[in-house]
Amino acid sequence: MRTSPKAIVSVVGIAAFALVSCEQANASDKPSQHQKSSEKQTKPEAKTLTDAQILGIADAANGGEVEQATVAEGKAHAESVKEFARMMVKDHGAAKQKGGEIARQLGIAVAPSPRSMSLNKESDDTLTRLHEAKPEDFDKTYMRDQVRLHEKVLGMIDRDLMPQADASQVKSLLSDMRGRVAHHLAVAHSTLNELEK
Repeated sequence: MRTSPKAIVSVVGIAAFALVSCEQANASDKPSQHQKSSEKQTKPEAKTLTDAQILGIADAANGGEVEQATVAEGKAHAESVKEFARMMVKDHGAAKQKGGEIARQLGIAVAPSPRSMSLNKESDDTLTRLHEAKPEDFDKTYMRDQVRLHEKVLGMIDRDLMPQADASQVKSLLSDMRGRVAHHLAVAHSTLNELEK
C-alpha cells in the first residue's frame, strides 16, 4: 500500500502541531526567568524591626526635628523660615507625644536600634551645623537640611517602617507621620526655592 504525499504532509503537520502545543503547555507551567526575577524583587524582606524599635526611630526623627526647629525659631531671619520652624515644633512635637502614648498603650518601651542611633547622630550633626552657621547663611542652611532630612525620613517610612509595623496603632502613627512629612517636604522645597531666588 502506497501512502500519498498529501497524507505524509498531513501526518507530519499534525505531529509538528502537537509537539509545539505540548512545548507551549510545558512552558506556560514553568515560570520564566523574568517571572522568577520579579518574584524575588517583590518578596518582602525579613522582618528586622520590632514595633518598639519602630517607635524609637519615629521618636528620634520627631525629637530631632523639634530640636532643630527650636534653634531655627530663634536664629532664622525670613518669616517663611520661622513659620516653617513653628510648624515643625507643632507637628513633630505632637507626633513625638503620640508615639509615647502608643508605647504606653501597647505596654512596650521605646527601643533603640542602629537606625534610631543614626538619626540621633545626624540630628546632632545638623544642630552643630545650625549653631555654627553665619547669620546670613542660616536660613538656607536650615532649609537645605530640612529638605534632606524629610526626604530621608519619608523614604525610611515607606521602605522600612510601614512594611514592618505590626500593631495597628503603630501603623496609624506612621501613616499620619508620612502625610505630614510629605507636606513638610513640599513646603521645605518651596521655602528653599524662594530663598535661593
